[in-house]
Amino acid sequence: MAQDRDTKINWLDWTNESFHRARTEHKPVLLDISAVWCHWCHRLDHDTYSVPEIARYIESHFIPIRVDTDKRPDINRRYNMGGWPTTAFLTPDGHLIGGGTYFPPDKMKQILHDVLSYWEKSKEQPTQTQDQQQEMGVRESISATIIDEILGEIANNFDPIYGGFGSQPKFPNTEATNLLFSNITTPAIENSSAS
Repeated sequence: MAQDRDTKINWLDWTNESFHRARTEHKPVLLDISAVWCHWCHRLDHDTYSVPEIARYIESHFIPIRVDTDKRPDINRRYNMGGWPTTAFLTPDGHLIGGGTYFPPDKMKQILHDVLSYWEKSKEQPTQTQDQQQEMGVRESISATIIDEILGEIANNFDPIYGGFGSQPKFPNTEATNLLFSNITTPAIENSSAS
């Protein structure tokens, strides 16, 4: 266990024992991917993780694991949520529940409660493996109206002075990029050969 910076959370390392503990205690994992050179990682520790109420809630309801992105680039590649810090919530088997980057205290409190509520409800549901989900082939397409609304919201968040979207910290919005690429249609290529 490593106690980092000025946090009050007893961070665990990424080990089989940490995930075994999550399975044994039936708790989701809070994965923090950070770096010593990362300004917003230090801010997350100082602003959010050092709040006693938040630290106690995490210690009680989650298995906190911290990974240094420079030491474990494989974990960063798998779970990075768009920048550093990455705050990812995982099942005890390592499947992603959700997450983001830097969260101020009020936002973190809400997210922790939301993830825990989701986790409690999902434990009551019969689970399917990823292979079973793929075999079912259930994938609904997103309506054009929803896509237009989302793209409009993204355009409204564009910062014309400093560039990027939203307010700081600004990280690439991977979900918006994925939405864009998943909805690009390639025009048909006409056969121009002479007969």
